[in-house]
Amino acid sequence: MDTIENNKRPTYAAVVVHGICANNGSQQEGFSKPLSRLVYPVKSQAEREAYWKEAVWEHVTNAADDKIHDVVLQVMNLYDKTAYWRDEKLANAAHWWQKLWPYLGYALGKITHIVIRDTAIDLLDLTLDLPLYLGNPRGEKIREVVVGRINEAMAKTGGVVLIGHSLGSVIAYDVAKRNIEEGNPLNIKTLITMGSPLKWVTDIRRAEDGEVGPINPVAMSLPGVRWINIYDKEDPIALKDELPDTMFRDVENVQIASGKKFIAAHTCYWTDNNVASIVRNAMFADGGMNG
Repeated sequence: MDTIENNKRPTYAAVVVHGICANNGSQQEGFSKPLSRLVYPVKSQAEREAYWKEAVWEHVTNAADDKIHDVVLQVMNLYDKTAYWRDEKLANAAHWWQKLWPYLGYALGKITHIVIRDTAIDLLDLTLDLPLYLGNPRGEKIREVVVGRINEAMAKTGGVVLIGHSLGSVIAYDVAKRNIEEGNPLNIKTLITMGSPLKWVTDIRRAEDGEVGPINPVAMSLPGVRWINIYDKEDPIALKDELPDTMFRDVENVQIASGKKFIAAHTCYWTDNNVASIVRNAMFADGGMNG
């Protein structure tokens, strides 16, 4: 693992954007802490947090999430009104062991009810994060959260390394793309995407806009910003592949092999030493700053 020279501080601060999640904003805080400790292993947490900002955006969708939860609860509560364990014939059975069935059914039914209810809520919450982001005004509000954190980071170093994981990579790319179109006022030096679904999300966007034919990769590029895309060879969200240069120009694709499968391969980036080395090199450009 690379080491940091004594009294050296990052040249550029990092701003990290999370992906889909089934929790509210407050529960997401600290999501990138394992990676921050690998990248900048200083004893002082305050020192690390001065150069490492998390853009937690989940609270923007909380109102929509609450409505989803209410609908799921209403549907699941129908079970209580029709459950077989309320059958009076069973409850009034002649033998004690026959009377036991309603109570066993009640216990099993309630456990199943709770598991299905909570699982359904989490799955819907996760599944709907992408369409909620792609629509407005939530998409714009989420990007405003990221821009706000970038402005905070710029006050420390004057330039930033923008990092996005999963849906967060789409958000980070959108922020960087608009920033380029506006003349790079945010001074984004490097964009690092991890486990990115950008390829198939771009296909969805083009289909929604009625675009046909080959894509123009130059139009999708980020001139003046170094773009590093990291993907695990078993990550299903990243389609186990790099971002193609036929779609995105000047992307440095880096493959890692965590040895994990399926969803574990999609979340492995936060604890991977190779990822930490890439982020560290981007933050400590030119060797870092003297403390």
